[in-house]
Amino acid sequence: MAWFNRNAGNPSLFSELDEKVHASRRRSVATAYSMTTVVGLEQYVDSCSIQMLFQFERLAKLGPIDLGEWLQMYGDPPNPTI
Repeated sequence: MAWFNRNAGNPSLFSELDEKVHASRRRSVATAYSMTTVVGLEQYVDSCSIQMLFQFERLAKLGPIDLGEWLQMYGDPPNPTI
């Protein structure tokens, strides 16, 4: 099967093939992922982690947990707390 670009008409940061355009788009969102920004959100991430651990404890009493599903929900942007 040949590779094709599904977003050819509307490329995203991830699908953009032009290096200059990609670099420009990457710079426009880079501050959201800077260490300063991440440290500022740490309290919210900690709160979500604690809530998830409480859910694990509750659900573990009922049977097996689909850890993959929970981790996907935990890391799925946008996290409403953040």
